[in-house]
Amino acid sequence: IVVGYGTNESFAGAAGLEKFQQGLERLLKEIAPTKARLVFLSPLKQEDLGRPLPNPAAHNRDVELYCDAIRAAAQARGAVYVDLYNTLGSGPEAALPGPLTDNGLHLTGYGYWRAAATIARLLGLSAEPWRVELTHDGQVAGAQATTISHVAASEGTLKFRVEDERLPMPLAPTDAAHQGLLPHQGTLPGSERVLVVKGLPEGNYQLQIDGRKVATGSAGQWDAGVAIAAGPEFDQVEALRRAIVHKNELYFYRWRPQNETYLFGFRKHEQGQNAREIPLFDPLVSAAESNLAGLRLPAPHEYALLPE
Repeated sequence: IVVGYGTNESFAGAAGLEKFQQGLERLLKEIAPTKARLVFLSPLKQEDLGRPLPNPAAHNRDVELYCDAIRAAAQARGAVYVDLYNTLGSGPEAALPGPLTDNGLHLTGYGYWRAAATIARLLGLSAEPWRVELTHDGQVAGAQATTISHVAASEGTLKFRVEDERLPMPLAPTDAAHQGLLPHQGTLPGSERVLVVKGLPEGNYQLQIDGRKVATGSAGQWDAGVAIAAGPEFDQVEALRRAIVHKNELYFYRWRPQNETYLFGFRKHEQGQNAREIPLFDPLVSAAESNLAGLRLPAPHEYALLPE
């Protein structure tokens, strides 16, 4: 269970801290019978986007009080505490500039993308970087997070099969790319997929994956390593992301229908007969979960490096 509270309450300052702690303890007591592992998220630091928006310095001092209270609750239970207040915007993701929020408080799509990577890193879930090194004559010099097979080299052409251990990190939202925030083609520093091919004759070469052109470079660039930020692997991870969003929407409609008062509340005498439809979301959610189970599995792909 991921517990993420404190931002709204922090506006009450030090005077509201005890009430927040009491409410948090009540919540944790309610969910304790589940015996689920707990992950506590700290509130975010209010971002200073300049005037005329307010200076967040005073509020951030209050936010720190609530972070300390949440950290103490996590430590008392031997649970994981994810310190977004101090770490979001630092670490490998810090190389990507630009605001994370649109008003100092609410994350943009780009901000959520950065926050997700930070949470994964703090939970120890960061994936091993994908890197493949081959020679022009088809020798595999190294392969991280993937398996290389069926290598064939002839007349300046190099072909091989790639079977990844996991899908790549999703690319950043395009709005961030349009703002010129991303020096790494929309990938997080350290998560790039890098292909190295040593000893190619002079000239330019294109990389095709399953017959689709995804990258180009000179022999020197391939020798140094070319970052790959397109191709069927990225198409699949985007399809997975969209499928997760769809599943979450179905679950939300099941959990909190828009006309809940009419279905289950004091006005159920008007439309209560339709409440029977809400459980019909259950098989839809189950089917969506099954779809996710397949989409998350990497598929083998055929790579070909060809002279241009």
